[in-house]
Amino acid sequence: MEKIIITEVLYGLLGVFVGGGLTFLGQGLFRRSDEKSNQSHSASMLFHDLKSILNYIEFINENESTTRTCEVNIRYHDDWQSKVASCTFLTDEHIALLYSLYDVVYAYNYAFNKKVSADISRNKSSLTKMMISENIGFLELLEVLEKHIKSRKKSHSI
Repeated sequence: MEKIIITEVLYGLLGVFVGGGLTFLGQGLFRRSDEKSNQSHSASMLFHDLKSILNYIEFINENESTTRTCEVNIRYHDDWQSKVASCTFLTDEHIALLYSLYDVVYAYNYAFNKKVSADISRNKSSLTKMMISENIGFLELLEVLEKHIKSRKKSHSI
């Protein structure tokens, strides 16, 4: 009788440990999946933000004679810093480039809102250099973001 009670207690403890271990493993898998999903979402937001800014700059450069008439605030996601932080796959160089780009976009928008033409022109020129003419690392950054988005979409479809 005493052996049966001890055996039942041991089986009960074993069940608790096995159940706890499985719960811990399952929670880890779901957390990893959530992190990957957040990274993919953040990469997508950054990618489309950057493409939108690039399209604006290209449009302005193609229509240089009408730049005064088509100057507008550049739209971008307000929470871009947390999106960058979520993309742990980015290198330090990519992060530095993103901060530089968004700093210039912010300065451009500030100058636009204050109606300071010289600053608008200078910041537009800086964006053109960073994104088009001297696009050091910019195209690579877009490729990295796009690859991360596509690889995540493939793993979701499997």
